[in-house]
Amino acid sequence: MKTQIMNLFRMMGKNDKMEKSGEMGKSLKSLKSLMQIFATYATYASAIFVGKESNEGTVRYALWSRISLTKPLLNPYLTLTRFRLSLGSNLSRFSLASLICLCMLTIGSGNVWGADMEITYGNSTTGWTITDKGWSSSYWGLCNQDSYCIISPNISDLSQVTSVEVYARTYGGTGNNSQKIGVWTGSTRIGSQQSATDSYNTYTFTPSNLSGSGTIKVRSDGTNSSKGLRVTRVTIKFKPTYTLKLPKGDGTYSSTTTTNKADLIDDDIPFSGANCGGETLNGTFQYYWVTSAIPQASAVNSLPSTKYNSSNAPAYDVTLYPLFQDGTTSKYHTAPSCVASCANTVTVGTGASTNGSITLSSTSVTTCGDAASRQVTVSVAPNTCYAGPADASVITKTGTAASNTSYVSGPTWNGSTSKYDYVYQFTQNASGAVNFAVTLSTKTTYTVQYAQGDVPSGGGSISGLHVNDTKTCGDAMDLPAASFTTTGYTQTGWSKTNGGTQYAAVGGSYTDNAAQTFYPVWTANKYTVTWSVNGSTYTTTANVSYNTTTSTPANPSVPGECTGSTFMGWTATQNYTGDSAPGNMFNGTSPTITGDITFYAVFAEEN
Repeated sequence: MKTQIMNLFRMMGKNDKMEKSGEMGKSLKSLKSLMQIFATYATYASAIFVGKESNEGTVRYALWSRISLTKPLLNPYLTLTRFRLSLGSNLSRFSLASLICLCMLTIGSGNVWGADMEITYGNSTTGWTITDKGWSSSYWGLCNQDSYCIISPNISDLSQVTSVEVYARTYGGTGNNSQKIGVWTGSTRIGSQQSATDSYNTYTFTPSNLSGSGTIKVRSDGTNSSKGLRVTRVTIKFKPTYTLKLPKGDGTYSSTTTTNKADLIDDDIPFSGANCGGETLNGTFQYYWVTSAIPQASAVNSLPSTKYNSSNAPAYDVTLYPLFQDGTTSKYHTAPSCVASCANTVTVGTGASTNGSITLSSTSVTTCGDAASRQVTVSVAPNTCYAGPADASVITKTGTAASNTSYVSGPTWNGSTSKYDYVYQFTQNASGAVNFAVTLSTKTTYTVQYAQGDVPSGGGSISGLHVNDTKTCGDAMDLPAASFTTTGYTQTGWSKTNGGTQYAAVGGSYTDNAAQTFYPVWTANKYTVTWSVNGSTYTTTANVSYNTTTSTPANPSVPGECTGSTFMGWTATQNYTGDSAPGNMFNGTSPTITGDITFYAVFAEEN
């Protein structure tokens, strides 16, 4: 063990010479190995991790300020003087400039006492000194109540931080779960504070909309001044950098970088073919990326199983190549060539159309490129009253290039232009002319329905029905005759609303170009009221509406055979005699009229 640790320190002690000699990677591996050894024997191992993911796992640069060992590692003592790391000038773009191991460690029968450790961050000379951040003689990283115990170096671009992980537990007695962990930058809290427990756990804090520069701080938000947090590790992670390789069209690539996953499916990526002399690339971007170039000679017949886009982008720095489908072979690779230079074109025009019109996305199409570049969109606008096309059979093609023109898709309704779009494609290197025309023969139709509606006043239940009719745009439609019946009323017309005004009489015409539901319009039936005196008609009242009343006529004279009697009123009971007036006798206003009726005069003898 002693020899192993000494060899590790010797390798790390090569200082900046390692950078020049190409042994930097060995030094990093040595540092990692040394930390693993310490961690194996450590009761408490405190570290600050600042790094980002790699495809081989998490690359972390660690500081160990105090390690309490369960047993001695070396005998006799190993004495080193100082431990120092210098990181690159951008925290989200680490580059290890030098690694000096001159640590002063006193390793005896159980303890390694506090080495003075610091990180010099970028060009800053302030550094990140751990020994004065709150650790005591017993533990490192103690956060007392409402105090910051970990403060990172200044981070130049906080928007690149994706998470902060704090490995911690409470201290000051068991059951002390009321202590809170808070992570801050300036006066902004990162995520929500979390409750610590008596056991070590990793607490993850996810920032939202951070910007600018600043430090990241860990804080104990407790309720007991004698208790706090024991923090042994803080990990700050950053957005990965994606190096995107853009094909130039000649088998080589240019590069651009991004940390935004959304860029992996962005239509604005400049796939122009930098060396194509104005021509485009002979292929279609598939919105997928792979980590290794696939030259045309190694093109595959189907998309690779391992591929990336914004939904599964790697969480580490990686170089990505875009997947294209070749415009000639239809195979998949990452190095599309330039479209072959040629002058073959198809002139596109319109012919005479019937009941519709056509507009074109282009009047001249170069046919040397890939499938997408050899297409034209034919947009159809039907004339008033003619239905939109159901398929491509309504479109005809004429001209020398008609046989080189094939249907691709459509019709697709285009809400922004209020037209139906078709896509047609020309064969590779086709030339000549093609004219498109449309013939529409099917008029738009509308459904007309009939409903009973509400029962009119005093009427009975409504009976009758009528099947739906079809109204053809531009043509008048005959409305049906009376279709519904109810007591006391006759249907005389049709209304567009339930109980509304009449639109047309029964048997009338409907001319609107729209679907419609019609309701019956009711007219009350008329009845005749006859007033009879002693068997003879006294007078009549005609055209009394159903479910209404009528006024009685002037009192009649007493007939001769009733001399000595007095007129009392009217009754619907014929030939009534009795010692008292009939129960339905009235004078002044009649009962409600519901049909033809005769009322009879009632006389009373004076005795």
